[in-house]
Amino acid sequence: MFVDFNILNQLGSPSINSNTFAKRPAAGQTGRLFVSTDTFQIFRDNGTGWDLLGGGGGTITGSGTATQVAYFTGSSAIGSSSNLYWDATNSRLGIATASPGSRLDVHAPGTTGNFIAEFNATNAIGNTYLQFKYQGTSTWRIGNTYNAGNNFYALHNSALNLDAVRFLASNNIADFTAQQTYTTGQAQSALFTYNLTVPNGTNFSTPNVIGAVNSFLNLSLGGNTTMPASNRQGLEGNNRISFTGAGTLTMTQGSTVRAFSALSSVHSFVGSAIGTVTHLAGLRICFPDNTGSSINITNNYGILLNDQTAGTGTVTYSNRWGVYQEGSSDLNYFNGNLLIKSTTNTGQALQVTGTAIISSTITSTAFIPTVASIVTIGMYSPATNVIELATAGTTAIRINATQQVGIFTGAIGSRLQVNGNCAIGYAGSTAAPTNGLQVAGATNLNNLVTLGDAVNIAVNATTGTIIGTATTQKLAFWNKTPIVQPTTAVASATRVGGAGTNITTLDTFGGYTLAQVVQALQNVGILA
Repeated sequence: MFVDFNILNQLGSPSINSNTFAKRPAAGQTGRLFVSTDTFQIFRDNGTGWDLLGGGGGTITGSGTATQVAYFTGSSAIGSSSNLYWDATNSRLGIATASPGSRLDVHAPGTTGNFIAEFNATNAIGNTYLQFKYQGTSTWRIGNTYNAGNNFYALHNSALNLDAVRFLASNNIADFTAQQTYTTGQAQSALFTYNLTVPNGTNFSTPNVIGAVNSFLNLSLGGNTTMPASNRQGLEGNNRISFTGAGTLTMTQGSTVRAFSALSSVHSFVGSAIGTVTHLAGLRICFPDNTGSSINITNNYGILLNDQTAGTGTVTYSNRWGVYQEGSSDLNYFNGNLLIKSTTNTGQALQVTGTAIISSTITSTAFIPTVASIVTIGMYSPATNVIELATAGTTAIRINATQQVGIFTGAIGSRLQVNGNCAIGYAGSTAAPTNGLQVAGATNLNNLVTLGDAVNIAVNATTGTIIGTATTQKLAFWNKTPIVQPTTAVASATRVGGAGTNITTLDTFGGYTLAQVVQALQNVGILA
């Protein structure tokens, strides 16, 4: 028999055997091949053992549908599903959709407990995030970030190595951080734009709060809790401005921009709609709105200014304003009582404790002082319906409850009572007589004038004094009826005694001798 070893040996393979895997012979003939008919594997004899060369897949069966992604439904079968759609024309993969609109378009069934995608880092300190790039740069990541022992759900800027927004996984605290090198335009950390379309005829009911940012603080207490005074208390916007570098920021004040501020709220109405706003508030603070259990508030502050402990740096104020009103036509309206440097509400609309300096006119229906004790300078009320004015800590004027006015006296018995002297009609400093009255102008007396006993009338010694400045003025003495100045037409007194033109000392006129008349004139001082 002729044997062609080129066929038998297969250029190095002494033989090829086939059988089930269990009947594979023992190794020992180097180069021999064995085909397993039940496992579909090919082995080569290396002299001491068998090397697996390939196979084992067996026959693959199954069918698919055009545009559907094929996958193994078993160890040797392939199938497809309408939930895996491949758009070869646009290179788009759709999951649960036959019309993907993007490179990857995933639709969720919309039932509770179903997630579109889930990323889970098995390492306790691993990062699990999606990464986005634009033309290979400007990398952004969103997902879980591990940093300094904490896991954050963050939006991360890889170029700046900065978390723009992150939520601490343990307590869901949000932290917003922005970093920007200013070029042109506006510089802003976070911009919230709220576009609200209101149909015609809409009446707002619940909710009745409209805003780009609405903040709510829900505080759950498990028991009695004390918050130290050093902590920031409540729901607040902690606006802190940090200046770094060696430059100086100069803020130019204009007609529309008054100050550089940590918080700025500007109302700007734009668009073509025409409407009426009956009440517009730049800042509206409403507290409390209690719809739950009872709450006890010792002091309720609508606005608390300057409630911050000074730091270690030096701050120099040229002017420090608590509230500054910009517009000259703006009105400050207080429906309740206004207390200045006082914490005790006495029920008055305005209560000021301390000195108030007012440089313009005050118009009021009544000004009622509430201070009872004497003040250094100003008005006070020591008793009901009593007002006193004091200077240098001494009462100068008192108006009592019966509308009597006393000057330098509190014991008032007349409508006007002056304890001291009084000068009337003098523009310059004039010292009236002690406890006396000095009048520069005319004095009209329309009633009985009574002089005290032993009180004299002194007249000037230079020009002199006229009693009765006109002949038509009537004068009288000793309860006589006043008459004008007598003339030659006056009736003569009856003469008793002599006759003729010679008058003797015994002659009387109206019952008086000439000697008696002269003596009477001397007695009253008309004749010396």
